[in-house]
Amino acid sequence: MDSSLFRTIIVAAIGFLALYILDQETREDDTFSSSSSSSLSLSSPSLSLSRNRTHDVFPSFHGEDVRKDFLSHIQKGFERKGIIQFSDNEMERGESISFQLVKAIRGSMIAVVLFSRNYASSKWCLDELVEIMKCRREFGQIVIAVFYKVDPSDIRKQTGDFGNVFRKTCAGKTNEEIRRWRVALAEVAAIAGYHSSNWDNEADMVENIATDVSKKLTQFRRSIDFNYDLVGMGSHLEEMRRLLYLDSDELRMIGIWGLPGVGKSTITRFLFKQLSQRFNIGATRCMMKESPWFGPGSRVVVAVQDRDVLEAHRIGYVYRVALPSDYEAMQIFCMAAFGQKFPKDGYEDLARRVCNIAGRLPLRLKIMGSYFRGMSKQEWVDKIDPL
Repeated sequence: MDSSLFRTIIVAAIGFLALYILDQETREDDTFSSSSSSSLSLSSPSLSLSRNRTHDVFPSFHGEDVRKDFLSHIQKGFERKGIIQFSDNEMERGESISFQLVKAIRGSMIAVVLFSRNYASSKWCLDELVEIMKCRREFGQIVIAVFYKVDPSDIRKQTGDFGNVFRKTCAGKTNEEIRRWRVALAEVAAIAGYHSSNWDNEADMVENIATDVSKKLTQFRRSIDFNYDLVGMGSHLEEMRRLLYLDSDELRMIGIWGLPGVGKSTITRFLFKQLSQRFNIGATRCMMKESPWFGPGSRVVVAVQDRDVLEAHRIGYVYRVALPSDYEAMQIFCMAAFGQKFPKDGYEDLARRVCNIAGRLPLRLKIMGSYFRGMSKQEWVDKIDPL
């Protein structure tokens, strides 16, 4: 490493707490998550997959009722808040929803169901709703119901104008199809949602919906990140606190090293969150070799992949981040695949096979968990066998 190269680091006054992560480490997550491929490859250092989340919200609606006015206002509200929406403009609508649409629903953090008078005139919309409510039950997907010029009780009971439209769609359909639609309609109508009749100003309603979605997305992401990263974090932070020895007024430099994707950046992020409340935070630029730049009581944390870098800069306090145990690896994978720290019933052997393939590397476990999330058992088998 060229020690004369300037780097940007984050500092907080103790002295100072500096978290220094080399470029190859900070780009680690980007390298994995930004790749896009039709296959999942473990032989490449830049693990790629096709199931990266590409949108935040899946909107379900009947276009003729709302597309040109109310829906466009909601979409603009989402855009203002940086919310990425799925668009089906280029999809051909057939008798049943396509596999691509099912993937889009399962890949969304939030589904917004926009009910209108003619929503139930579309078998496509009703099938979408069945899949959305399935994702809510099985994967904890967030569902927001919007009732636009329609009574929620008519949705729940399939009565009124909405019920008349629904019955026409049911003509010639199987009893099982109709049953699934009725169950999904009753479930979603029971969710506390937004009723257009309760708002005098449509713009205010749209703004509230967009704000609500934005807040839920933020909470969802924090929850997922927290649960992913919490596995085994206690022991890491305990060891780092021992090495930091915050009661001392000496200048101390601590190195963190380990394999790419093992969690070095995650540990430094959690460490910074824990300690930043007691310090004034700012940003500065300095050279790593200039340790005299830091005053008494300062702490400098350096995260690298190569221990030789730490030795070259005479960093004596070093923490090697080991791979998680088999038990911890399973928890990390299951949080990504199932939204819980253990496999779903019947998926135990499949989950173990994937964990073995991932080699207990946390970043790979998270990516592969996201890849398999929402797949059927047969899809798991079909995807695992070629790996």
